Amino acid sequence: MIYFLRHAHRNTADAGADNGLSEKGWDQCAELVRYFRKHVDRIDEARSSPKLRCMQTTEFVAEAYQLKVREDFGLKESEGSSDREFRDRVVKMLDKLQADRRNLLLGTHGDVLDVILRWGGQTGEIKKGNLLIWEPARNFWELNPLRAR
Repeated sequence: MIYFLRHAHRNTADAGADNGLSEKGWDQCAELVRYFRKHVDRIDEARSSPKLRCMQTTEFVAEAYQLKVREDFGLKESEGSSDREFRDRVVKMLDKLQADRRNLLLGTHGDVLDVILRWGGQTGEIKKGNLLIWEPARNFWELNPLRAR
């Protein structure tokens, strides 16, 4: 299973700032951990966009599995890339993930998740502090399994 985390709520709406989580965001992280403890027995590896809000969200969950989070620039938002370059980067990552049979925790951004959803033939939006779950072997998708906030 691959668990794509959309970073939790952050301190400011300034998309260019590398800012951390708000109080609401930390509450969302606690809810994520409760979800993972109830539904996910193991995570084999945790990676995250290097942006602070993604790292904080992913680290909060990864600690429950005693994992360190590795920065992964493939999970970064578009930031100045052309649309095509950005899509190609995300699709290349997805192609590699299809063959991976481990349970992965991947912290990322809404624009990355939009590309992933379109690539997988899915529709919808992943809410901040929520998940997109993908099981490549069965092509199983689940969006926003945490209750609405």
